[in-house]
Amino acid sequence: PARQAGAYVVLLEGTLGAFASAGGRQGLTFETLAPEAIGAAGAALLTRYRKPVLETIDGIAPAASPLVTSVRAAGFGPGYRGYTLRQGFAASLDEERNRGGARPR
Repeated sequence: PARQAGAYVVLLEGTLGAFASAGGRQGLTFETLAPEAIGAAGAALLTRYRKPVLETIDGIAPAASPLVTSVRAAGFGPGYRGYTLRQGFAASLDEERNRGGARPR
């Protein structure tokens, strides 16, 4: 990952959990966390974008990723350009983030 305007990272208990490029189309994960934590971190991260569309996870399509179960559980569903965050999940993730859950930095 490169430092760039509009890119975000998620820290979970001081550990780097996920990175999203500017625009949120590409996501990178870091294997130091459980897949469920990574899915939650990615979802929290992508709520920072107005209309998140996840085109790749770790360089491959979300449907082919080993994290597809976690991504779907976090509220993302397949769309024509990639996985998108479904409407009802964005509001609930914002509430959780405000209570001290996974927070993008």
